[in-house]
Amino acid sequence: ATAPSASAAAQGMPPFYVVADHNQPAAYVRDSASGRLLSTVRLPAGTDPKLTQVTAAGDDRTFALALFSLARGTRFYALRITDGGRSAGLTPLAIRPLPTREAVDSVALTPDGTRLAVAIQSGGRDGKIEVITLATSAVRTWTATRGGDGLPENLSWDAAGRRLAFFWAGATSADGLWLLDTSAPGARLLSGQRLLPQTEGPDEVQSALINPSAHTIIASVTYNGTTRVTRGTVVGGIVEVSAQTGRPLRTLLAQSAAHSSDAGWYITSCALPSIDPTGNHLLVSCGKFGRLDRGRFTILPGDALAEDAAAW
Repeated sequence: ATAPSASAAAQGMPPFYVVADHNQPAAYVRDSASGRLLSTVRLPAGTDPKLTQVTAAGDDRTFALALFSLARGTRFYALRITDGGRSAGLTPLAIRPLPTREAVDSVALTPDGTRLAVAIQSGGRDGKIEVITLATSAVRTWTATRGGDGLPENLSWDAAGRRLAFFWAGATSADGLWLLDTSAPGARLLSGQRLLPQTEGPDEVQSALINPSAHTIIASVTYNGTTRVTRGTVVGGIVEVSAQTGRPLRTLLAQSAAHSSDAGWYITSCALPSIDPTGNHLLVSCGKFGRLDRGRFTILPGDALAEDAAAW
């Protein structure tokens, strides 16, 4: 392993990112500026690589992973990285394992690394969020009491680690991006504020994260109003949205139609694995995995299909 480059720090981004392999039980620590491999993390045997979840704290050194296997269900691990980008190995977290019937759709560490939020679906239909205090293993749970069936996804914290944003998918009356004040009393998941509906005119939001400042939202959008798709047709992209009004502020990345020999031109969507503590740098998957810096996209090593398996 070699040290991360100084160019990442010069651009104000985290020095490295962790991305899981979509095909084998391994994760990689890579330089954020160049994508250069710094170290390899071997995951426990039997881990299903397609279901690995990764999240990062705000110190650029602390990560947490949710790892699923048929034999063990979902277990949670800490991963700490040295200044030079070397992995110190996985350490089990004192969090109860989840049985195989409960699936983890997203995880998010608070910026100070003291609490882990976990979005869970049980039996494929009932969604809930647990927030675990890592020092004590204390768990607080929020469940849905209105809005019909739905699943929480795309967890993201504000800079203070108090408000938790989540994308509620699958319920026609309550879908979209919600903001939950985790310091307020109560256990109703949909008791907070809905910042953004899933559908707005011809636009459909696929996923969304809150900027750590909580002033803006970064959303992956597809345009369902597109009826004819050919080479160069813009079918969606990454959009910055006002958290106060829900109105789009600017397009950060336009996504053009994809092509395959059997399907022809077709609409694809982007995914948002991670946003950095400044809110200026994103890890995104838009056909290819890469880094989005204030509207400039740079392809990096990483699997575009592993939507929740990268963080910085």
